[in-house]
Amino acid sequence: MDVTVREARPGDGEGIARCYRDSAASYVEQAPELFRMPDEDGFVEWIEEALRAGHGHDELQLVAEVGGEIAGHLEARLLEPMDRPGGSTFARPGNAGCRSTPCRC
Repeated sequence: MDVTVREARPGDGEGIARCYRDSAASYVEQAPELFRMPDEDGFVEWIEEALRAGHGHDELQLVAEVGGEIAGHLEARLLEPMDRPGGSTFARPGNAGCRSTPCRC
Protein backbone atom coordinates (compact mmCIF):
# COMPACT_ATOMS: atom_id res chain seq x y z
CA MET A 1 0.00 0.00 0.00
CA ASP A 2 1.55 3.26 -1.14
CA VAL A 3 0.87 6.44 0.84
CA THR A 4 1.33 9.84 -0.78
CA VAL A 5 1.54 12.98 1.37
CA ARG A 6 0.92 16.31 -0.35
CA GLU A 7 -0.39 19.81 0.28
CA ALA A 8 -4.17 20.05 0.51
CA ARG A 9 -5.79 21.77 -2.47
CA PRO A 10 -9.22 22.75 -3.74
CA GLY A 11 -11.18 19.60 -4.53
CA ASP A 12 -10.01 17.85 -1.34
CA GLY A 13 -12.95 19.11 0.73
CA GLU A 14 -15.02 15.92 0.65
CA GLY A 15 -12.09 13.74 1.70
CA ILE A 16 -11.01 16.15 4.43
CA ALA A 17 -14.60 16.37 5.69
CA ARG A 18 -14.76 12.56 5.83
CA CYS A 19 -11.59 12.55 7.95
CA TYR A 20 -13.04 15.20 10.28
CA ARG A 21 -16.26 13.20 10.64
CA ASP A 22 -14.39 9.94 11.34
CA SER A 23 -12.20 11.66 13.92
CA ALA A 24 -15.16 13.42 15.52
CA ALA A 25 -17.10 10.15 15.75
CA SER A 26 -14.23 8.61 17.68
CA TYR A 27 -14.09 11.55 20.10
CA VAL A 28 -17.88 11.62 20.54
CA GLU A 29 -17.86 7.90 21.31
CA GLN A 30 -15.17 8.38 23.98
CA ALA A 31 -16.53 11.57 25.58
CA PRO A 32 -19.97 12.60 24.29
CA GLU A 33 -20.28 15.27 26.99
CA LEU A 34 -17.22 17.07 25.56
CA PHE A 35 -17.48 16.54 21.78
CA ARG A 36 -20.10 16.61 19.05
CA MET A 37 -20.27 15.78 15.37
CA PRO A 38 -19.66 18.65 12.96
CA ASP A 39 -22.74 20.10 11.26
CA GLU A 40 -23.12 18.49 7.84
CA ASP A 41 -24.90 21.43 6.22
CA GLY A 42 -22.28 23.40 4.31
CA PHE A 43 -19.31 21.60 5.91
CA VAL A 44 -17.64 20.49 2.65
CA GLU A 45 -18.27 23.92 1.09
CA TRP A 46 -16.69 25.63 4.13
CA ILE A 47 -13.58 23.46 3.77
CA GLU A 48 -13.44 24.09 0.00
CA GLU A 49 -13.72 27.85 0.56
CA ALA A 50 -10.79 27.72 2.99
CA LEU A 51 -8.73 25.67 0.52
CA ARG A 52 -9.45 28.14 -2.30
CA ALA A 53 -8.46 31.07 -0.06
CA GLY A 54 -5.07 29.50 0.54
CA HIS A 55 -3.07 29.83 3.70
CA GLY A 56 -0.41 32.06 5.13
CA HIS A 57 3.31 31.43 5.41
CA ASP A 58 2.79 30.21 8.98
CA GLU A 59 0.23 27.53 8.11
CA LEU A 60 0.47 24.04 6.67
CA GLN A 61 -2.28 21.73 5.41
CA LEU A 62 -1.40 18.25 4.21
CA VAL A 63 -3.39 15.24 3.11
CA ALA A 64 -2.34 11.61 2.92
CA GLU A 65 -3.65 9.61 -0.02
CA VAL A 66 -3.93 5.85 -0.32
CA GLY A 67 -5.01 4.51 -3.67
CA GLY A 68 -5.89 8.04 -4.80
CA GLU A 69 -8.31 8.59 -1.89
CA ILE A 70 -7.70 10.93 1.05
CA ALA A 71 -6.94 8.81 4.10
CA GLY A 72 -5.72 11.50 6.52
CA HIS A 73 -5.43 15.23 7.03
CA LEU A 74 -3.06 17.43 9.00
CA GLU A 75 -3.46 21.14 9.68
CA ALA A 76 -0.85 23.14 11.61
CA ARG A 77 -0.18 26.80 12.32
CA LEU A 78 2.78 28.51 13.98
CA LEU A 79 1.82 30.94 16.71
CA GLU A 80 3.91 33.63 18.33
CA PRO A 81 4.77 32.90 21.97
CA MET A 82 2.71 34.80 24.50
CA ASP A 83 4.45 36.89 27.15
CA ARG A 84 4.02 35.54 30.63
CA PRO A 85 3.94 37.78 33.68
CA GLY A 86 7.49 37.90 35.00
CA GLY A 87 9.13 37.98 31.58
CA SER A 88 9.14 34.34 30.46
CA THR A 89 7.21 33.00 27.48
CA PHE A 90 4.98 29.99 27.08
CA ALA A 91 3.03 28.25 24.37
CA ARG A 92 -0.63 28.98 23.94
CA PRO A 93 -2.91 26.63 25.86
CA GLY A 94 -4.81 23.89 24.11
CA ASN A 95 -3.60 22.29 20.95
CA ALA A 96 -2.16 25.60 19.67
CA GLY A 97 -3.87 25.39 16.31
CA CYS A 98 -2.37 22.03 15.43
CA ARG A 99 -4.71 19.27 14.44
CA SER A 100 -4.08 15.86 13.03
CA THR A 101 -7.09 13.96 11.80
CA PRO A 102 -6.46 10.39 10.71
CA CYS A 103 -9.59 8.81 9.30
CA ARG A 104 -10.78 5.25 9.29
CA CYS A 105 -11.56 5.17 5.59
